[in-house]
Amino acid sequence: MYFTPMRLTLFTSIALLLTVTASCVSMTNGPSPADRNEKLHPYQSAITEQQLRDHLFLLAGDSLLGRGTGEPGIDMAADYLAARHAAIGMKAIGDNGTYFQNFNLNARVNDYISFDRFTIAGTDTQHVYNSRFEKDNPAGFYPMLGGELPVEGRVVYAGLGIRDDGRGVDHLNAEISGNWVLIFNDIPHVVDGDTLISPAITNRTRLNQLLFREGVAGILLVNHTDQDDFDSTAKIMAAIFGNPVGFQLEYMQTGRGAPMQSAILSVSPAKAAALLGIEADELNSQYDALVSDLKAFKPVVTDHYIKTTGNSEYRAIPSKNVLSLLEGCDPDLKHEVVVISAHYDHMGLDTPDATGDYIYNGADDNGSGTVATLAIAEALAEARDNGACPARSVMFLHVTAEERGLLGSRYYSDHPVMPIDNTVANINIDMIGRIDNHYQDEGFGDYIYIIGAEIISSRLDSLLQVANIKSENLKLDMRYNDLDDPNQFYRRSDHWNFGRLGVPFAFFFTGVHADYHRPSDTPDKIEYEHFLRRTRVAYSTVVEIANAPERPLVDSKEFIRRTELGR
Repeated sequence: MYFTPMRLTLFTSIALLLTVTASCVSMTNGPSPADRNEKLHPYQSAITEQQLRDHLFLLAGDSLLGRGTGEPGIDMAADYLAARHAAIGMKAIGDNGTYFQNFNLNARVNDYISFDRFTIAGTDTQHVYNSRFEKDNPAGFYPMLGGELPVEGRVVYAGLGIRDDGRGVDHLNAEISGNWVLIFNDIPHVVDGDTLISPAITNRTRLNQLLFREGVAGILLVNHTDQDDFDSTAKIMAAIFGNPVGFQLEYMQTGRGAPMQSAILSVSPAKAAALLGIEADELNSQYDALVSDLKAFKPVVTDHYIKTTGNSEYRAIPSKNVLSLLEGCDPDLKHEVVVISAHYDHMGLDTPDATGDYIYNGADDNGSGTVATLAIAEALAEARDNGACPARSVMFLHVTAEERGLLGSRYYSDHPVMPIDNTVANINIDMIGRIDNHYQDEGFGDYIYIIGAEIISSRLDSLLQVANIKSENLKLDMRYNDLDDPNQFYRRSDHWNFGRLGVPFAFFFTGVHADYHRPSDTPDKIEYEHFLRRTRVAYSTVVEIANAPERPLVDSKEFIRRTELGR
């Protein structure tokens, strides 16, 4: 059985805590903390793999469309969570006797982008083409970035749109500034074993060079030479177009970020060919000719002029946290609450991956934390129905808009349903369903990264260690549990909005992986055996805190100092 290496002082504090909880009695003549723990801990076995699997395949399935903030899937997820809390008899503590805490976000929404092409012959200008891209209405182009503001200029064919001084390749000149550049997307770094373009020149560095150093008005990318391929992608991009961006809490909004001044558009093979004065089936040969002599190419100013116009505005986006309460049974302690939280939003519908998948399911991030929180509620409800009850109350808080800047938890912490002064601790769960690269290499999965706890509250850390021993006895890895860790995980999930107000927290996390923030983060890739064991440790931690004779306090002077600075 694996025991996490701990300092002697930690062993001493755990031994003392076990002794105290075994003998200390509540201020009332009710059950002692040890009695309550003895009754509640066995109900961790009510949490099963199948239970976690069933919830997660629904919440992270395609039907919920990635649970994006401001998108239809997030409301379906909220309704499901509320229905489950109602079904197990948890108290509704939201607005008007519901399980919802409603609030507004503000975000920018673009309804359409119009595209007009003109030809210029001397002093004569002729309008030759108009197209309008809008939700579910693909056109001869699709936006990849920007497009909300008017962009206009001459079209300059700039080959690959790169400058590689080391290899004598320069597809940039003064003509491109303030104009649209038409470029092929694929960069031929190596051809037949020969390095043609430096590997340091990536698509991202190229686009940054064009937009921010060369000052182009916009970029027209030729990244499809097959019309069917373009049509398929354009249809997907039209499906996700118009989703809100740039979220802010309505009551905190101090200014509105300006939309991007330029635009990056992918153009259809037919439209790209028209700009180049060739046929669509000649695009591949045009590209091959370009690559065959990269040094010889120089930008060409075409006789085409393009103007695009968007319709962008800020709108209120109704949002909601989902929350419920299990009331404690100790009359002297039930006014205090342990909050277990997890964000239930993810990325929604977004740019498709190489397979064409554009639903970002978010099974691990954070379907896993959402399901763990729900499963813990279900286990405690079963315990309650059989006469076992914690001393303190336990709140189950599913927050929204974490992916947009911890906005749901910020709203809750500014508008708490239970007073912050009575909130004794926050257990936050975010991404506990996978095994990261470090432990994959070791072939080991019985671990949890703990962030918070000992760097905030020594007593919370002791309660956590005891809970682990009484549960699955996993490895509690503290490698990221450092106020100076460069990842700054202690500020990067919803626990921070409790921590900034002086509430001790423990963040349960198992690390990032190759599917993080990708459509491939799907429920079939979850390590359910390990997911189960981690969830049970979180359950036991909630039980230990809820029944502790004394609430954990923040006793780290450095954390207190940094929290004051961060408020």
